[in-house]
Amino acid sequence: MIQNCTKNCNLGYAIEICVQNDDSVRVLGTDKNLGPALLQTDWVKSETLNHLNDSNSYCVITQKEWMQCRYKVIEHREQLMSIFDHLIDDKSVKYLRSFDECSKSLEPANFYIIPKIHKTPMASRPIAASLNYITRSISVFIDDFVKPVITMSTVLRDSGELVQMFESTEFPRECCLVTSDR
Repeated sequence: MIQNCTKNCNLGYAIEICVQNDDSVRVLGTDKNLGPALLQTDWVKSETLNHLNDSNSYCVITQKEWMQCRYKVIEHREQLMSIFDHLIDDKSVKYLRSFDECSKSLEPANFYIIPKIHKTPMASRPIAASLNYITRSISVFIDDFVKPVITMSTVLRDSGELVQMFESTEFPRECCLVTSDR
């Protein structure tokens, strides 16, 4: 198919056209923002199922169970809002509840994987994107609430950014830093 490309056509465009017409390959963004990766669809499906079949991390639930979990989150949020009501103004209360009745917040997370091309053998990182879930407003509220108190960014671009921050920070002698990655 690439041979049909005119001489003004670049290789990236030619590959894109080939991939669009070939269900056996996928282009995915990679872990650590290392650029796009061209992967066999069978590998992507196999890795996705490996993650989803990990019973320590995931399980199949019914729609009713999903809604029960959702209402439990709302119940706990309301309890916390009651405890900390002296810190939360009316505008924030309205925002914290803004996803409760939103139809988008009823949808489960969008699950996908990104390849870890820097690992040998290559592995994948599971992503459960839930930007519209009812916990989003809680996350945004907490981030806004702690920003004035915390002197470092609450979102990091990558682990290199964390290393740079640590190198320029003086920690107390008794400080113990702990990290974890899977």
